[in-house]
Amino acid sequence: MKNPYNLEILTPVEYLVKGLQIIKDNEEEGIKYLLTSAENNYVKAYHALGMYYAFNKDYSTALNYIFKSYDNGYLDLKELLYAYINAYVSGHRSHKKQILEILERVPSVSSIKDYALISYIGIALFIMDKKYESGPYLKKAVRKEEGLDAYYYLGLCYRHGFGVDKDIEYSYTCFRLANDFPSRELIEKELNKYKRKGFIKKKWKYKERYAKKKRKLID
Repeated sequence: MKNPYNLEILTPVEYLVKGLQIIKDNEEEGIKYLLTSAENNYVKAYHALGMYYAFNKDYSTALNYIFKSYDNGYLDLKELLYAYINAYVSGHRSHKKQILEILERVPSVSSIKDYALISYIGIALFIMDKKYESGPYLKKAVRKEEGLDAYYYLGLCYRHGFGVDKDIEYSYTCFRLANDFPSRELIEKELNKYKRKGFIKKKWKYKERYAKKKRKLID
C-alpha cells in the first residue's frame, strides 16, 4: 500500500470517500487523500480530482487529472465533456486528439435520454469542427432545461445550415434564448450582426413575434 503523505491506513476506496468528505473544508488535506487513492491504482480518484478543479474553474489542472483517469480506463462521458467544453471556452486547447477519439464513439442522438449529455456532445462536436454532426444533438438538447447551453451553437447551426435546415429567423431566436453561454459578449456580438444587416426592425418585439417559434424550434 502506497502512502506518500503518511495518512492512516485505508483502502483505496476509503481514501477516495474520505477525501471527498473533507476536501470542501480542507482542500490540501482532501487532495492528499484523493492522490493517495489514485497512487494505489484507484483511477476514479483522478476523475474526482479533475471534477473538483473543474468546478473551481482551474481547468488546466482539471483536464490533466480527468484525462489521466480516461487514459487509465475510466470514462464518465458527461463530466469529461463538461470539463473539456468549459476549459475550451476559457482558452485551454489541450487534449484535442483524445477528444476526437472520444467523439468518434459517442452514442447516436436518438439513443440518449440525458439532455445535458446531448448538449455537451453537440457543443463538443461543434467546437471540434464536426459542425454538421453537431446540429441534431444541439436541436434535441434544448428541449429540456438542462440543455440550454446549446442555444448559442444551435444558433450558428441554423445560420449556416450545419446539420439542420438553414433558417435565419430561427438562428436569431436561438441567440435570444442563449443562456449566457459561452459568454454574454459572444451572444451580443452575434445578435448585433442581425441588426447591422437590417434583419431586425427598430420597433420589432421579440416576445410578440417569436414566442411561438421557440416551441416549433424544439419540437
